Amino acid sequence: MAAPMLKDEMWDSNVGSQAYPLSLLHEYAIGLIWERLHGDSPVCVRLANGELSGDLRDNMHHVQQGRVSQTIAGRVPDLVIYDAQLNPIRVIEVTVNSPLTDDKRNKYQNLGVEVVEVLIRSEDDIIALYPRDFPDGIPWGSINEKRYRNPDPFAGGRLHIDERVIRMKAEERVEQLMEDLITVSPATRRKLLLLLQEMANLESQYPLTPDNPKHETITAKLMER
Repeated sequence: MAAPMLKDEMWDSNVGSQAYPLSLLHEYAIGLIWERLHGDSPVCVRLANGELSGDLRDNMHHVQQGRVSQTIAGRVPDLVIYDAQLNPIRVIEVTVNSPLTDDKRNKYQNLGVEVVEVLIRSEDDIIALYPRDFPDGIPWGSINEKRYRNPDPFAGGRLHIDERVIRMKAEERVEQLMEDLITVSPATRRKLLLLLQEMANLESQYPLTPDNPKHETITAKLMER
């Protein structure tokens, strides 16, 4: 079994405020789901009842974290998914301790808004958000894509996720790298192995891009280690 990337007390640490505490576990899960929603692949997550959700990107035009100024059924969801007309069609709630009550769930559903409740209790649940094998490609759309933006349509912006050319060129370079690795000396391969081992951390394997709404808070917390 692999060693945990973070200790439980770190995952449980508060990255919110004293009045409104939020655990690093809760916020990191939201950040990772946000990353996946900005990819090209379907996004299915394990629900609190153990079932697998449908594609969260279905009919999605824009996603943003919940805002006090834009409550849904009187609540501020963790993430809100909007259609092309900017109507809320789906809310995502990450549950760490207290599951949604039937009353809260019904209030969403009475507005015709789908409720997706994701149960996150440990680091294993964080890792499960990113299964190792994705047959349709990587599950995020903004890793190392320098021109990626996620404008807020409520502020007059446009959704822009067209980075396939950057990705294709990167894949060509990686293919060439693998060819080179076949021919280099064992000493050079050992150096590469040491480098890769140093990259076996949370930030490298489960990164949040700078435009992620959780990036700043989580990065600041991880720097405290």
